[in-house]
Amino acid sequence: KPFTAAQVNLLHTFVDFLAIQIVNARLLDERTATRVTRRELEIAAEIQRSLLPAQLPACPPFALASSCQSALQVGGDFYDVIPADDGAVLLVIADVMGKGVPAALFAAVLRTTIRSLHHLFAQPGELLGTANKILFPDLSRVDMFITAKLVYLDPVRGMISASAGHCPLLFCGAGAEKNTPGKSGFPLGIQANTAYLQTVNDLSAGAAALLYTDGLSEARNAGGELLGEKKLQQLFAEAAAPARDAESAKQFLLDRLAEFRGSAPLTDDQTFVLIKHET
Repeated sequence: KPFTAAQVNLLHTFVDFLAIQIVNARLLDERTATRVTRRELEIAAEIQRSLLPAQLPACPPFALASSCQSALQVGGDFYDVIPADDGAVLLVIADVMGKGVPAALFAAVLRTTIRSLHHLFAQPGELLGTANKILFPDLSRVDMFITAKLVYLDPVRGMISASAGHCPLLFCGAGAEKNTPGKSGFPLGIQANTAYLQTVNDLSAGAAALLYTDGLSEARNAGGELLGEKKLQQLFAEAAAPARDAESAKQFLLDRLAEFRGSAPLTDDQTFVLIKHET
């Protein structure tokens, strides 16, 4: 027999009720998955922060200060300061292509790779070449690359640096005009066999140097204005004034960068290591 009008209405009521329940169940699943993903990102961010140096090693007469700010919860910027022989330290700064978890994973792999090559710390060019050979198969497989700069800071020999497609070193203070950033090779992951040249610089008393990622020079304010390398050089020179130590110079630079950005969100990771030859 055909359904009566009352039975049809009852069926419509049941169908509407079930549809609401199905939508609610899907929304609950999505909220649960979002919470799980958010928690996993929080854990990843905590792990990434734990890989950064908790305390920078002493390297007199040089004083060091550093900062790392991620645009997302986890990012591809990375720095390390590793004690070496005879009071020297190896400074590492890198920027993995992209953002988020994939970039953070390769940053962690790079950290482990460099730390495993302790015998090459005093030859940063050779160290970069060896690290590139190790990482090339994995990076090329996923079409990613890493820009990196290494600085071997030796109280006796000065600064020995090498670059894999990374931002040039900035210098200011006494004798800064004599220092050159040096030539840069291909980023890690572009060619399997790449030679990286080394540059030796002398950081005189009172002078300072800055290792940084492009998140600083490519920062934009709310009006879309680009900071640029020239303006960054000016801010760095102001920050590293003789009256400021390395830590206060770092804070001055952070304040000026935030002041320039204003209400604009951070669109790229910003990382730097500041070196100052304190008298």
